[in-house]
Amino acid sequence: MSKALRVGLIGAGGISRAHLRAYQQFPDQVELVAVCDISEAAARQRASEAGVEAVYTDAEAMLRQAPLDAVDICTIHDQHAPLAIAAAEAGKHVLVEKPMACSLQECRAMVAAADKAGVTLMVAQDQRYRPSYQGVKRLIDEGELGPIRG
Repeated sequence: MSKALRVGLIGAGGISRAHLRAYQQFPDQVELVAVCDISEAAARQRASEAGVEAVYTDAEAMLRQAPLDAVDICTIHDQHAPLAIAAAEAGKHVLVEKPMACSLQECRAMVAAADKAGVTLMVAQDQRYRPSYQGVKRLIDEGELGPIRG
């Protein structure tokens, strides 16, 4: 990669600490450039930990003003869909913490917005890499569990 992906973090709660550690491990690949939280104190705290100057309390303002390639959404679950859709519509790639959204309808709207904008949408569903989950996937693929219905 020739330049680091510029990311804005939306949500400065507990899970954002894990995301911040990942950003700090790969500074040549990803650069955290802005932090947003409805609590200015929380946003300032996380930004301070990350060495980031740009702090926002309004995600849409951050999407308009910060030089972002992508956003990392670490908010409460009911905000995942509206924030992901707004980010996609602003032309930003989206990483959203699990669960993806609160309903299948919201999930579909998020995918549609990302497809329409031509951006990547990814859910931070890291359990897929755990051996137990991979074992279940293997059983499904081998037909051992029968048909899976959604």
